[in-house]
Amino acid sequence: MGNMKCVKNSNAIIILVPYPAQGHVTPMLKLASAFLSQGFKPVMVTPDYIHHQIVRKVEPKEKVLCMPISDGLDKDTPRDFFAIEKAMEDNMPSHLESLVRQLDKDGDEVVCVVVDLLASWAIDVANRCGVACAGFWPAMHATYRLITAIPEMIRTGLICADTGFPKQLGGICLPNQPVLFTEEVPWLIGTPAARKGRFKFWTRTLERSKTLQRILVNSFPNEYSINDEQQLLGDQLVKSTKTQQPLVFPIGPLSKHTTTKNPSFWEEDTSCLNWLDKQNPNTVVYISFGSWVSPIGEGKVRSLALALEALRKPFLWVLGFSWLGGLPIGYLERVAKQGRVVSWAPQMDVLQHKAVGCYLTHCGWNSTMEAIQCQKPLLCYPVAGDQFVNCSYIVNVWRIGVKLSGFGQRDVEEGLRRVMEEDEMSNRMRRLNERSMGDDANLRVVSNLTAFTDQFKVLALGYSNNVAYLVVHSIPCLVAEKIRQRENLDLRSSCLWIASVDCNIQFNNMNGNYSNASASSSSSLDSSTRGTEDDQTIAIILGEEEKLKFDGTLGKRLCHLNSIPHTPRVNGEIPDVNDATQDHERLSARLATYDLSELQIKGDGNCQFRAVADQLFRNPEYHKHVRKQVIKQLEHHKKLYEAYVPMKYGHYLRKMKKTGEWGDHLTLQAAADRFRAKICLITSFRDTCYIEILPKDGNPTRELWLSFWSEVHYNSLYASADVPSRTPRKKHWLSF
Repeated sequence: MGNMKCVKNSNAIIILVPYPAQGHVTPMLKLASAFLSQGFKPVMVTPDYIHHQIVRKVEPKEKVLCMPISDGLDKDTPRDFFAIEKAMEDNMPSHLESLVRQLDKDGDEVVCVVVDLLASWAIDVANRCGVACAGFWPAMHATYRLITAIPEMIRTGLICADTGFPKQLGGICLPNQPVLFTEEVPWLIGTPAARKGRFKFWTRTLERSKTLQRILVNSFPNEYSINDEQQLLGDQLVKSTKTQQPLVFPIGPLSKHTTTKNPSFWEEDTSCLNWLDKQNPNTVVYISFGSWVSPIGEGKVRSLALALEALRKPFLWVLGFSWLGGLPIGYLERVAKQGRVVSWAPQMDVLQHKAVGCYLTHCGWNSTMEAIQCQKPLLCYPVAGDQFVNCSYIVNVWRIGVKLSGFGQRDVEEGLRRVMEEDEMSNRMRRLNERSMGDDANLRVVSNLTAFTDQFKVLALGYSNNVAYLVVHSIPCLVAEKIRQRENLDLRSSCLWIASVDCNIQFNNMNGNYSNASASSSSSLDSSTRGTEDDQTIAIILGEEEKLKFDGTLGKRLCHLNSIPHTPRVNGEIPDVNDATQDHERLSARLATYDLSELQIKGDGNCQFRAVADQLFRNPEYHKHVRKQVIKQLEHHKKLYEAYVPMKYGHYLRKMKKTGEWGDHLTLQAAADRFRAKICLITSFRDTCYIEILPKDGNPTRELWLSFWSEVHYNSLYASADVPSRTPRKKHWLSF
């Protein structure tokens, strides 16, 4: 457990170190409030200049202790990105180390330092002080995965290793993320020199974070899910391994699950709320481009101002004093009856107001989550950093907003019409709000926070020899909560709850005995439904003959890929020629990105079964045996599959038994179950690069890698250096 300490008093301190910017301090303060509710003493550490801005605004009842440290910069030095970086690297570490050691001497006990990953300098401080350290990612998990993909982007030639500059313009397809253009990655901000400096910052952050065992993420699970069915399956098919590091705890959005008021760095103009009271419901356009990254530039400020004036819609615009010069001469006087321009606004109060109909935003993560919480549709104009990833989710995955290409009158008018008049967008917003912030979501957050903080509580005094340690690897938090209730575990006296993040639960007692929580569920290859003894003999002999001992070599190389939940379904419509061509080009590009090559499979209607046979037995000619086993699985476990078939189940089975009948996603699920295999699909879908299909018992013994040209063809996949040259082979002496 590294530097973990045991809590032996009620004065256990958790120190929180945010990156010194509004969008980072706000969620960290909410996390501090959450730790307070878990019985800890949270201490928030910020540079002097931020401390003085927020300390008076943190309500005393919150009991969050705010403590300043020096950043070593002169009072008049502008705190831009690079000035802050230099202060964090050169000046702040020694002051934080002194503070940690002092707190540890004052009768309290510092049990953990939670570090904003953008303040990664503090990780080394915690390690020197011998205190457990956890990371905090204040944005969505997808952006964290984008940063961790930097080594792979370098390896595949997407970006330069020393500068991070794109080697070619085009789309980046990371698994289970919408396509992101290379020019939209988070470090491409400012001049070429600035971009190179930011890339160095991110690579250093990534290197330091490798030492972390736990990361708290200010987001909800299954960000990529788009409907309730996928969410349900996502809870069952969590992808994890026992060796996965770090453990990721989704604990957000914190804007919903804590009551701490946002302590703004700037004075809020609350008079705008009185103005909103006088407007009709759902008519006002609220505009704010955030607090940290510079706004859109004077030219675009002018264009947007003129577009709003011409449309004659009421608006409330947050625009800093330094950017008022972009407004046309006499503008504020002309629009005095139509709209309000303020330097800063109480954003949550504004978004909750019934007069606000939509939110024109830069797509910062805090702003995005607040809009979802208040169910306000979004007009998106990302500026820099993670905002492009957030925008892509808003527009392409969740479909709760529209991206603006510019601020011309026609662009703004069309965008406003779509977000303020489309009923289905409002319905999708309501569903996303419930999924991310409803009662079940709240239970997940509480459970994940408890799983994290229980690591720092003494639950078994004295650690006697008969103490049991409950180790949970990546179990969905709702399941973890049910296990607690079902097993009636007395956590205060009998065990230590270490983590709550995977679907395989092991009880490790002092005698070294293990049991698996999934062992009680029936296997898809149970003896009562195995089929004939000859069928099993065939599979055994083939497996021995081909020496198919599962080593997961390809899976280990691509372990960074994360899958969306798989929904079994029958085949859809075959795409037209243009769509099919684009799909094939997209698939080819993805395979090249991951250095994969296809073993071409005969296109005779049996391609799915041939590709599976090639992966299982190194011979696609065994496809009839694969089909036979899949049909047996479908016949013997009707209740598992019939809900996914939009026709009479018997008719579906009769059809699927015929040689040449195309396989579908339901037969893939049945194959995964029958052969106890994890089937990994690299797809041509526009927004879905990778799909992982797990057996129902959750314990695969092998991996099968296939490419899927959507609704057209399957091929067998290998690492480019390992593609076999198939020559016609004699089939085994046992007939199929």
